[in-house]
Amino acid sequence: MHRIMSLKTLLTLFALVLATGVPAVAGDEENNLVPVGSDPLLGSMVAMSNAMVAASLQEDGKEAEAGGPPGGEVEDNGTNPGSLGFKFMPYYRYTKLNNGIKAIDNLALFTMLPLTKISPFTAVVLEWSVGKTMDFGALAEDILEGIESPDIPCAPPTCGGSLPAPPPEALARGFDISGYGDFRTRLLQGVKMFPGNKPGKSTVLMLGLDVMFPIASDPILGDETLYGAPLFAHIHNLSPQTFFAFLHFYFFDWADKSGAHPVNADKDIGFYMGRWFFQKAFNNGYYLLPELQVIYDNESDAGLSVMLLPEFGKSFKLGDTGMTAYIKPGWAIDGPDEAERRYSIEFGVRIIP
Repeated sequence: MHRIMSLKTLLTLFALVLATGVPAVAGDEENNLVPVGSDPLLGSMVAMSNAMVAASLQEDGKEAEAGGPPGGEVEDNGTNPGSLGFKFMPYYRYTKLNNGIKAIDNLALFTMLPLTKISPFTAVVLEWSVGKTMDFGALAEDILEGIESPDIPCAPPTCGGSLPAPPPEALARGFDISGYGDFRTRLLQGVKMFPGNKPGKSTVLMLGLDVMFPIASDPILGDETLYGAPLFAHIHNLSPQTFFAFLHFYFFDWADKSGAHPVNADKDIGFYMGRWFFQKAFNNGYYLLPELQVIYDNESDAGLSVMLLPEFGKSFKLGDTGMTAYIKPGWAIDGPDEAERRYSIEFGVRIIP
């Protein structure tokens, strides 16, 4: 078991998963809706679904205009994993762990790029922790006194396995290690859409591949291991504003980086991650998006880890650009295991040209 026109051009150059828009469509180069797939049957199904969605939007037009935010109604808040238009998202996440680490600070850039030249319903996600800090201050006294410290796990999106206590040279760095983290990419492909019996209602099936590349500036900030996961997702759209989404990953290591630091040399990665969402959006631009994140790690003693992460956001427009600002706190709900996250807070903005 050894395992992201001028604005768009600028953001693409930054390119150092959860997607956009009306269910079961993708954006072309001008951000127009494009039917899913090249299969004739699938294409006809999606064309029918698009017509249904358009009818629904016409029926709801007056209500939307009455409750919409200044600057125009935002039909696409960038949260639905079943739609793959262009999106750029800078975000910051603070994480507190149960094992004595004071904090993990993570500033990341996320970009989704539709690959319309390959397929109308294919996209790649690029994500990089461009600023990451791990503060081991709470462990300093124990290490100085020679007391064995608990394991230090990775935190999503680089989670699974565990890191041993900081190496001795961490003492000289003040237990505050900063730099950039590993690079993540995800390939997504829609494979089937089942239109419902009401406008805006459908089920979307997707497959994908999620890969973590070990490029972190410091061994403590990354895994020094190439690993990834196959991805299966099923998204159940109840209306243009409401959906359930279930994403399933199984991460395992593919290859170890030669000359890895001792903290990573013996790391084995093997864990299931489930990300289960429900969204309710409102005509005034606000939405609720609670997520239940379930991780079962079969390569370490951490075992089962469950986090509840309710997201609250507001969609609006700046000129012709769709924007969604959000905040997402999170709490562990499965007990105080030393190798688990205790709580986290994330905030960011989704930019949808």
